[in-house]
Amino acid sequence: MHKRVVITGIGGLCGLGTNVPAIWGEMRAGRSAIGPIVNSELHDLKIRVGCEIRMLPEHGIDRKQVVSMDRFSLLATIAAREAAQQAGLTSHAANTYRMGSV
Repeated sequence: MHKRVVITGIGGLCGLGTNVPAIWGEMRAGRSAIGPIVNSELHDLKIRVGCEIRMLPEHGIDRKQVVSMDRFSLLATIAAREAAQQAGLTSHAANTYRMGSV
């Protein structure tokens, strides 16, 4: 059985930028985000070089929510919001139980 999937928007964050157009522009320019890891939460790691996301804007997320989230959840939320915005989706306009992200 084949299931249909519709991709209506994308969102992304990486060391090159905090939205898809910025990331794409940096990639097309041949830039690299590899550099020293400066995040104090990672000081116990043996690895000292990586592609760390350093510029993390709030993206309109409530400060209480930001404090209660771990970094992974915050990054996923920012990327999901970008994808939903690009797709023109709002929580009022869509059945959120039929939506998902990968």
